[in-house]
Amino acid sequence: MTAWRKGVSPKAMSGYNYIFSNIKNADQISQGKKAVSSLGVKAVGKYKLVVQLENPEPTFIDNMVIPAFYPQNTRLVKKYGAKYGTAAKYTAFDGVFKVTKWTNTSEKWTAVKNPYYYAKSAVKLQKLNYQVVKDSNTAHQLFQQGSLDDAVVSGTTAQGLQNNKNLYHLLPVR
Repeated sequence: MTAWRKGVSPKAMSGYNYIFSNIKNADQISQGKKAVSSLGVKAVGKYKLVVQLENPEPTFIDNMVIPAFYPQNTRLVKKYGAKYGTAAKYTAFDGVFKVTKWTNTSEKWTAVKNPYYYAKSAVKLQKLNYQVVKDSNTAHQLFQQGSLDDAVVSGTTAQGLQNNKNLYHLLPVR
């Protein structure tokens, strides 16, 4: 609930307030007309979240893969305050990897194997390096040089690669 209440708050700076729009009271909260505590979400026990929608929404479950809906550790959010989520050391990770060497302005960061992951022995990779490349053509050139293992291409770069064996068309998951 913490993540959702932060995301719908009028103080939220992520720009994703609109994705909460169909949840009860979300629009009024985003406009500062209602308290964030009135958001139509309620924790029931340790593992259940009940969500009240304003209207039926067949794609609601699909939207749960959007990071703004991911849970946040309430204890850490309170501990770090405004610093929460601004750098790797002010963020919690419970998945296969944990992010290191990242700040909110970084264009490069590393994800290392999480020693606390429940199935860590099944994880073969030790580390992933990420790099932001804003230009599609530059990303493609770095990929061709072997400097990147993966690159997102678009526009004329993608058009020119239509017959390339390394081009994969990714469609949204439904």
